[in-house]
Amino acid sequence: MLQTIREIIWKIVPTRITSKLTFLDMVEPVLANLWFGFPGRKIKIIGITGTDGKTTTSFFLHSILTKWGKKAGLITTIKVTYGEKEYSGGLHVTTPAAWKLNQILHEMIQEKC
Repeated sequence: MLQTIREIIWKIVPTRITSKLTFLDMVEPVLANLWFGFPGRKIKIIGITGTDGKTTTSFFLHSILTKWGKKAGLITTIKVTYGEKEYSGGLHVTTPAAWKLNQILHEMIQEKC
């Protein structure tokens, strides 16, 4: 089964990309999405990019949305917040690994974010 998945991925993804990735790098996001039911398709996501200020901008935006009565989730290098839950993400990365990200998004959906 995994060999078949690997062969399909290697046929679809350009060589210039696959040569820099391991098999797990390509399969983990697919498996995470399947396991958690493609949560990124069921929730509105706002991504913030740039060199500096992403966390600060995220906090501002989260604050504005919650003041407007929206149930908003927040994923930063400092913490993860959704519903009544708030915890130190311990992520220390701009984007969590695929499995963790899909898990968090799935939990946000459960909390009606």
